[in-house]
Amino acid sequence: QTCALPIFSRLAPTVQALSPLVPGLLQGVERERLTQRSQDFVAAGVPADLATHIAALLDVFSVLDISEIATRVARPPEQVAHVYFQLSERYEIDRLLGSITALRRDDRWNTLARAAMRADVYAALAALTARVLRSSDGDDAGALIAEWERQHASAVDLAQQTLKEIVALADADLATLSVAVRAIRSLLARSERR
Repeated sequence: QTCALPIFSRLAPTVQALSPLVPGLLQGVERERLTQRSQDFVAAGVPADLATHIAALLDVFSVLDISEIATRVARPPEQVAHVYFQLSERYEIDRLLGSITALRRDDRWNTLARAAMRADVYAALAALTARVLRSSDGDDAGALIAEWERQHASAVDLAQQTLKEIVALADADLATLSVAVRAIRSLLARSERR
C-alpha cells in the first residue's frame, strides 16, 4: 500500500479535475449508453445528478489512463481526454468492451481471458491516444485525429472495416474479439513504421 501512495498523489489532482467532465466528453454510443443508464436510475428513484454520476463511473475509470498519457506526452489532461474519447467512439471501443462482457465466464480460464482482453483493449486505446497526440502540436482533438488518420489512411481503413464487421456480429466469441484487438495493434504497428 505504501508503494501506491506516490502514484495516487500524482494522479489524484487530474482524476478529481476530469471526473466531473467525463459525461460531457463521451461521444456517440458511449453517450447514448450513459444517457440510458442515467434514465434507468432516475426511473428507479435516484436523483438526476447522482444518476449521471453513477452511470459514468465505468467511464471515469479511463481517467487513470488519461492521466498517465498526459504525463507521458506532456499535454493537458483535458485535451488528452477529448482525443481519448473521440478515438474510443471512432474505433468501436465501447462495443468491443460490451462484446467482451457478453463472453462466457463459466470457468476460471474464460474469466481470466475476458479480463485479459479487456485490459488489452484499454491498453490499445491508450497507445493509440498517445500516438495521435505525439503526431502533431495542434490543440483541437478532432483535427489531430483527422490529420493522423489522413497520414495513415490505408491502415486506418483496414482497422475500421475489421472492427465494424466484428462489432456487428451478434455473438462474437473470444477468437473473433482477439482479431479486433489485433486490428488496433496492427494499426499502431503500421503507423509506427511510416
